[in-house]
Amino acid sequence: MKGQPGPGHPQTAKDKMHYTITIKTSDHDDAGTYDYMYATLIGEHGESEKTELDNFGKDFERGSEDDYTVESDDELGEILLVRFEKVKFLRLDDWHCEFVQVKDPEGKITYFPGFSWILGDNPVLELRSAAASLPQHEHDEILKSHREEEKQRRKEMFKWDAWQPDQPLVIMAKEAKDLPREVRCPDEHRMDQNEGLHIVMRNMRLSLLLDEKVSWTSFSEINKLYNQHVTAISATAMKRWKEDAFLGYQYLNGANPFALQRCKAPLDKMPVTDTMVAPSLKRSLTLEQEMQEGNIYIVDFKYFHGIEADCKTQSENMTTAAPVCMLYCTPEGELLPIAIQLNQEPGEDNPIFLPSDSETDWLLAKLWLQHANFVTHWTMMYVYMRCTTEVFTVALMRCLTTGHPLYKLLKPYVKYTLDEAIALRRFAMCEGGYMDQYTTFGREEFLQLKTNIFKDFNYDFLCFPKNLENRGVDDLPNFHFRDDGMKLWNVIKSFVSEIIDIYYKSDGDVVHDDELQEWIKEIFEGFLSLESTGVPSRFTNVLALKDFLAAAIFTFTAIHSSFYGSMFDWYAWIYINPYIMRRPALTAKNTTNMADVMETIPDVGSTSFFLAYMSHTSKIVEKVPLGHDTEQYFGDKASLAAYKRFQETLEKLQEHLDIVDEQRPVSYPYFQPKNIQTGIVR
Repeated sequence: MKGQPGPGHPQTAKDKMHYTITIKTSDHDDAGTYDYMYATLIGEHGESEKTELDNFGKDFERGSEDDYTVESDDELGEILLVRFEKVKFLRLDDWHCEFVQVKDPEGKITYFPGFSWILGDNPVLELRSAAASLPQHEHDEILKSHREEEKQRRKEMFKWDAWQPDQPLVIMAKEAKDLPREVRCPDEHRMDQNEGLHIVMRNMRLSLLLDEKVSWTSFSEINKLYNQHVTAISATAMKRWKEDAFLGYQYLNGANPFALQRCKAPLDKMPVTDTMVAPSLKRSLTLEQEMQEGNIYIVDFKYFHGIEADCKTQSENMTTAAPVCMLYCTPEGELLPIAIQLNQEPGEDNPIFLPSDSETDWLLAKLWLQHANFVTHWTMMYVYMRCTTEVFTVALMRCLTTGHPLYKLLKPYVKYTLDEAIALRRFAMCEGGYMDQYTTFGREEFLQLKTNIFKDFNYDFLCFPKNLENRGVDDLPNFHFRDDGMKLWNVIKSFVSEIIDIYYKSDGDVVHDDELQEWIKEIFEGFLSLESTGVPSRFTNVLALKDFLAAAIFTFTAIHSSFYGSMFDWYAWIYINPYIMRRPALTAKNTTNMADVMETIPDVGSTSFFLAYMSHTSKIVEKVPLGHDTEQYFGDKASLAAYKRFQETLEKLQEHLDIVDEQRPVSYPYFQPKNIQTGIVR
């Protein structure tokens, strides 16, 4: 046995505390680094030694998971932060950390979500543990200081900008490279939009047709092109597209089920008489009685009123349309168009077209209607989906810190939103972009249409149950969009409620959450501080917060995915929803023939472009199904259990919808959980 140290004998060195740190480098193409890396553990009782992270062989390779030992003279207590520092080896390169785990001397493991870059010109990164807390419940001075520093840093990184007058604010960045790297699309998924589109054109063998500015001679000729690229749904559409019942079906379950609304009283701007529609009504009731019974619906593309067509189209006297269509729900549950008026103001040069009119008059009236449907839906989704998501995301990155439970909840759904928004502005809506080249409405006309739509923007549109209620479509038969959408909404709302109940125990917790209140205030300001939008400027209770978050996540995931998922099925085919019309809108009856139809719809070149464009735009590069987030920011048992229940409920819903969908004449896959993506990258 060794004796005790005595006089003249050196004191035994105090044993060091050993911590094992596990570091996962993400799998992005350029995630790894050759630089020297150092780590410091910051605990409630002090800091560890700054330790070089150097194992035998190469460290920090892409996709690697490596263990290192960090020592400390004293026990650190709960580990609050991990600080990384990077020093140049040969040249500065970036490193992307996916996560870190720290195992203390007693075996306790603490998880630190990363999903962050340590950049060549900013060689320090501090990661906070996964423990979430509201700012008013943050008592540790180290974390309070870290939280405030993080928020100030993010406000310098993410700044607001005004892109167009009378439009929601956007991120201050002209190109993707101007964005902070953590919200940029990974390089392996990035491709210049024009380059990607040309690759699709070559693969679809469409490149040689782009310069063909001639009209199609027949629909069978068009089908020869489409038959090479058909989907199950579009195959049905190609067979049935002329049927009135199939046009009505599109407003229920096509790409744009948002346009339909109940008509409760006669319309002054569309003076339809009983005589006009008597052959279409099946219940021995007058038109007004049918309205009172809830059987009459309209789609009204009023936002086109006053917008002139772009003069680039072939016809020098080109005029466009702002159609109104009246539809009838039959006793058998079909939805039939019974009257179409091509502009908003009644008059002799604005006749009401009826199914009893000549075949080509009625066909052209429907084509103009569907043209307006396509352009309105595209623009409305930009306002309600793109603008909303961008405003929410910029405010989130500025106001909610990584320790906040709402940051952890929302971040996976918006990780590449800003990159995607910039790409759309750069390539589709820039001067000389796709809008200018390939649509009846050029860029300036599109921006005017966007302004018209934003004037009616209302938060209720984002709340799925309220949206349906406001449009009076609660009890329409065969409305798969509503039925499947409500099931999915309820699953998302239940999940959101579980997470919120973990952290917000009372309305007071909501009121006193400064980060939350700053977030919603900046969202309100992002929508130009207009009370007419219905966007709140402050939260006062838990219920309102749950509704808002459910609407946000439903928009980020379900609406986003269903829009892109349905696009190729319904919008790639020029005679179902034509995106360009080359001759003026009709102003009289009995003046058309089939040659007029072929000279009005898109020509060969623009048809080929849009077929390729829809194929390119509808492709998902990084598939992350809803509920299976690749970025998990929570680490507590209660939140992880809520995620697991969310996944299980989504799986059960998928099984149910699989059975239901088998019974439908035309599949409706757009709200199936397996087709709903988280953090879409295109």
